[in-house]
Parts: sequence; C-alpha cells; structure tokens
Amino acid sequence: PVVKDLKVSTSFPHGIRIRVIEQIGVAVISAAGQRITVAGDGTLVRDVSPSSPLPTISVPALPGGSRLTEGPALQAVEVLAAAPYQLLGHVASVTNSPSHGVTVRLRNGPSLYFGAHDLLDAKWIAAAGVLADSGSKGASYIDVSDPQRPAAGASSASSSASASNLGSTGASSVSASA
Repeated sequence: PVVKDLKVSTSFPHGIRIRVIEQIGVAVISAAGQRITVAGDGTLVRDVSPSSPLPTISVPALPGGSRLTEGPALQAVEVLAAAPYQLLGHVASVTNSPSHGVTVRLRNGPSLYFGAHDLLDAKWIAAAGVLADSGSKGASYIDVSDPQRPAAGASSASSSASASNLGSTGASSVSASA
C-alpha cells in the first residue's frame, strides 16, 4: 500500500523508465493506543511511520481492511487531503461533531469548523484567508461552513491560542495557489 502507482515507459531498443508514485500520509488513525498512517484516498499504510507529525483521527476500533471505506473517519481524511500543503503540518486533529460537522483543530491556533462535507477546496481557501488576516488574531474558531462568508470568533472558554501564529505559514500564498 505504500506504492500508489507505477508509470512505466520504454525507449527502444534497451531503455526502460519506471516512475514510482508513493502514498502520502495525511493523518494517523488511532484506537486503543494503536496508530496507522492513512493516505488521502483512505488507504491504510500499515507499518510505515510518518516522516513528519500528522494529524490524529481517533476511531473506536482500527479497520481490518486495507482502506477506510465510509464514515466520519473517511470524511476527516478527505478534508485533510484537500488541505493546502502549507497548512496540513499545522493540523493537530480532526473530529466530527453534531454542532459543527467536521472540525479541524490547529496546533497553536483556532479550530476550523467545516460543517458539511462539501466544497472542501473553497473552505480551505477561506480558512487560509482568515488565518492570514490580522483581524483574526486571538480567534478560538473559524467557521468556514459557508466558504463565501467565513467567520472568526472566540468561544466562551476562549483559548490562548492565536490565529496569528499561523500567519507566517504562507497562508496568503496558499489562497492564491489552492
């Protein structure tokens, strides 16, 4: 499962070129102290330790097959797969809640409320734009459930995390390239 695809081309009379495309982990699913890396398409990449810290998705039990096929864990993975590369490293965890839908918790930053599992690219662009805006400094959450009208705010139990800590991650360039 580490190899996603192989591209083979030949060059007459004696040449061959093999290009290996690997699965890139976007999260680690965790249950009962066990952890498995998962790629953006839901493929479980067992026995491979990620080279950098990946967000954690807690599940009641680890799946027995070779991939996630449905449910909240797969939705969380799909949200992470759509994340701009510059922001993925700032994600600590992803959960699903009845009140906010898919919720992405940033390290040293606010939570991102994605709501329904749709328009993921637009929602990440909106989140990057709000994070890059100095007016979001000190926000404990950013609601991008409607990506055309993102909102930042502080919950009643306001955290000391600051959205401005993420402003230096290239968030403004993310919105232009995503």
